[in-house]
Amino acid sequence: MDDGRGWFRAHWRTAAILVLIFGLSLFLRLFFVYGLAFPPPAVNCDSIYVPKVSGGSDSYYWDRALCYSFQSGRDLGADPMLAYPLGNQNPRPPLFPWFSLLAGQLIGPLFATPWQAVSFVFLLSAGLFGALTVCPTYALGKEAFGRRAGIIGALLLAISVGHLQRSQSTDADHDAFTLFFVVSTFYFFLRSLRTLNRRRWVEN
Repeated sequence: MDDGRGWFRAHWRTAAILVLIFGLSLFLRLFFVYGLAFPPPAVNCDSIYVPKVSGGSDSYYWDRALCYSFQSGRDLGADPMLAYPLGNQNPRPPLFPWFSLLAGQLIGPLFATPWQAVSFVFLLSAGLFGALTVCPTYALGKEAFGRRAGIIGALLLAISVGHLQRSQSTDADHDAFTLFFVVSTFYFFLRSLRTLNRRRWVEN
């Protein structure tokens, strides 16, 4: 217990800075679009409606894949609407829509209908995972160059124009979702290299 208190005393400033950076990151990705897109639609996904997404054609197709999984309980595989009338295999990986689907089902009691909850998570997910990416970015920078470099890297990611563009809530695409896991993978890869206890990681 004392070790936990000692760790917190030593690191509370860094934790507070990261919380502030995360808050700024989420604010920039959510505040300016919330009133435009987040009021839940009064329709179910089997109705004719226009999703309030900002990510272009990819986002509309993710909405289609999500609706299919919501109605059928299966991933959208062969899609007759791709390369119509021949049809084609859906090339998009299933983790992103299934996260929205399952997380939406968990918070479903807070909404009028389950589809409204799923739509809310779907619209929020790009901004949420974009903001969450500051945490593995800090960890990666700290592991490679030190605590100050990790904080600077996290802040730069939070306000990066390129990252803001692809991680805005309502983007409804899997770019920010994927990048969170990519940066986390690089961090754990670097940690695994550290366990070798040697300076030369590549022999030839």
